Amino acid sequence: MALATTEQLTNIFDLDLWRAHHPGLDEQFDADRLGLWLEVLLEAGASVAAHKLAGMDVGLVVTSIPGGAN
Repeated sequence: MALATTEQLTNIFDLDLWRAHHPGLDEQFDADRLGLWLEVLLEAGASVAAHKLAGMDVGLVVTSIPGGAN
């Protein structure tokens, strides 16, 4: 994870964090899944995780904060 570019992580997050619970329904953000990804990022160190998040789209980061999308 530490070697992944911010763009690569953003692409992975776009694919993995937005899911429809049933076919035909709108996709919803899965905050629990993001938590798992953040734990994996933190294994590379807090400064690495912070650097990766700082380079990501602000909208994605804000959406991941509880109450941030409201």
